[in-house]
Order: sequence, then structure tokens, then C-alpha cells
Amino acid sequence: MLGRFGANGGKLRRLELPACFGNISPTTWNTDEGVELASLRELVLDGGATGNFFATLADAWFLPQLRELSLASTSIFAERFDPLLSVDAPALERLSLRDCEGLRAALFEKLARSKLLRNVTWLDVGGRTDLRAEVIEGVGPRVAEAMRAAGWPR
Repeated sequence: MLGRFGANGGKLRRLELPACFGNISPTTWNTDEGVELASLRELVLDGGATGNFFATLADAWFLPQLRELSLASTSIFAERFDPLLSVDAPALERLSLRDCEGLRAALFEKLARSKLLRNVTWLDVGGRTDLRAEVIEGVGPRVAEAMRAAGWPR
């Protein structure tokens, strides 16, 4: 699929694939066929990502070039989400984890200290998360500012 997008000179900037992976892992992202999508900057994968989804996403060749990643309404749990926390995504500025019911205090604290958020200036963790004020107040000023940029508290 991505090969088709790359065939036209790699002009794709935003890719939206909400709720389309379910329990399968999109292993085709990690192709050795030389897909060139240097223009891809925004990826929306809202809803339904489970199984090995996050490990596969963590290894995806395009992750370091993304400026925006939306995983809103996604089932995230510590052991499955952990591979993504160690990713160095230097271009990532916006991250949405809105309505991620699995986003609990322990996972949020790991996220706040992760390499993934190194350059994030907009972090949406609102909606149906399981976060309480005392957890939010415990993050550093950079993460708190990114959350305020996304409208926290609502």
C-alpha cells in the first residue's frame, strides 16, 4: 500500500488509517522494498490498535520523520506500549493520546520521562483517560506546557 503512495514521487504528507488494524500488526510498514515517503509528516492511527501494533510502529522506518502522531481512542497498556517509549522521534512535535482508556498513572509517568516526548510541544491526554490531577501535576514543566498547548485541563 505505501509503495503505491510512494510511486508518485513521495508527495504524501498526511496518512489517516483510523481503526483499520485491529489485532493485526502492520508488518508491511517495515518493508525492504525501498518505499520512499520522505514527505510523510502526519500519521493518524486512532482506535483499535492492539497486539504487536506498538512494537511494529516503534520499528517503522518513517517514525523519526513524523511531526504529528495521533493514537487517540487506542487501547494502550504498559507492556504493549513500552516499545514506543524508547523511540527517539526527533521531529515529533504533536502527540495525541486522547481518550486512551489504558493510559493510567504509571504508564503516563513513563511516557512523561520517555525519549518519545523529547521535542513534543503539543500533548493531548484529555478525554476518557484514567489520569488524575495529582499525576498530571507531577510532570516536568516541558510536558505540562505541551499539555496546556493541547488545552489541558478541559
